[in-house]
Amino acid sequence: DTRHSAEMVLDQATKILKDGQIVTIDGNAGKVYAGKGQTKLKEVLPIIHGTKIKIKVIVDLPEGAVRAAKSEVKSIGLTRLEGIIAIGGKHPFYFVKKGNMQEYVKLISSSLKKIVEHFEEVWVRSSDIRTDEYSHLEGAPKDDESNPMMGNHAIRFSLKHPEILKAELTAIKEVAEFFPHKKVGFMIPMVISVKELKETKKIADEIRMPSNIKIGV
Repeated sequence: DTRHSAEMVLDQATKILKDGQIVTIDGNAGKVYAGKGQTKLKEVLPIIHGTKIKIKVIVDLPEGAVRAAKSEVKSIGLTRLEGIIAIGGKHPFYFVKKGNMQEYVKLISSSLKKIVEHFEEVWVRSSDIRTDEYSHLEGAPKDDESNPMMGNHAIRFSLKHPEILKAELTAIKEVAEFFPHKKVGFMIPMVISVKELKETKKIADEIRMPSNIKIGV
């Protein structure tokens, strides 16, 4: 009985651990250590070249790109904009309310350029901000969704607020123009209809995307 075992462990923990005590939790090993642990980054080694499988990395922030590039992988399979947005501390609605979408474009494009410079190809996903995860950001809406996972986020949100989607596409355009010899992809999340793809492409056509950009789902 897993539930019974968990209750026994928790009962023991409440007797051993004291309020305010500093501990370090090793989530992989399921162990708790006294005191503050130290973070040690593992060495990143080059991949084995010549495999039939095309290997790509996932990179969300510039500092991760530097380490990922040590693997000698040439392509990023996915960069999620939420990490960049969260580090900025402001919800996209903040820029909408301030009437300063160019600042939102700058936030995204400046970070993406630092990521893309280390690779030959990158696929960037448009923002997928759920209300429960990003409610702490400045300017975040006060929505109280019963099921944020299936609610107002991803491309559904973006198409309801086209000024946000247009800003993200503009940021991708700036990156592609800054690196004309690199392949840049714009990935649309949680697509459930052809209409969503067509509407996104219509917005992309309005800002005249360069030839080295692809749009996918």
